[in-house]
Amino acid sequence: MVSATIPSNSLLLLIAICCTYLSCEVESFSLHQSKSANVATTVKSQQIRPTSSTSLFMSDAALSLTGQEEDDDEEEWVEEEFELLTERDFYNTEWKIGTLMDDTPKSPTSIDTTWVRLMTTEDGQTNKAVWGDGSKGKWMIDVPSQFFSISKETFGGWFGKQIWAGTIEDFYFLEGTVRGWSPLSPASVIGQWQAIRLGNMDGGDRVSAEERGEAPWFMEDDEEGESEALATTDEEA
Repeated sequence: MVSATIPSNSLLLLIAICCTYLSCEVESFSLHQSKSANVATTVKSQQIRPTSSTSLFMSDAALSLTGQEEDDDEEEWVEEEFELLTERDFYNTEWKIGTLMDDTPKSPTSIDTTWVRLMTTEDGQTNKAVWGDGSKGKWMIDVPSQFFSISKETFGGWFGKQIWAGTIEDFYFLEGTVRGWSPLSPASVIGQWQAIRLGNMDGGDRVSAEERGEAPWFMEDDEEGESEALATTDEEA
């Protein structure tokens, strides 16, 4: 029998080669695992991104819609400004004024029609009114509230005073109530009045009927007539 003898140096070399081979296999397996993990992480990130982008898009849409609603609300609540009348709009003007007292019959023939001129004193401190029958008084306007009044005194006010007052709602037309008092009666509402602007007293700037247009109280009568006509038609139907 022949026995094979392996030298110790050759055995050590064989062991070293096996260890090297096993080390390379371990490194290759670790590198493969690392690449797989990176690919999984990338895929996971790509799957998450669309969800995040969609949520952001929905948030932007909601904000856009909310902003649009706020803009609509602002447009809906915009207030229209109008110019307030001041004393300058009444200086040296002439008005045709009709008055219906409460103690007279409610008919057109009972309306007392005259004119009144609104002036101011030379020093500009007092606004005075001159009536068609020669009576005198004062006029004033409160700009913030647009309250307007004209007074008419009897013998300097010793025998009483009457005041035509109302709220300004039109440049060419005025209306309101008449309040009066005398030494024998307390102050109370005694009538109603309506006035039409005729123009400046110097006659240089008169107001035409076309410029004034239809009086607001006539427009109210037309609307009431239309409403009554509609109600009658509905009842007949």
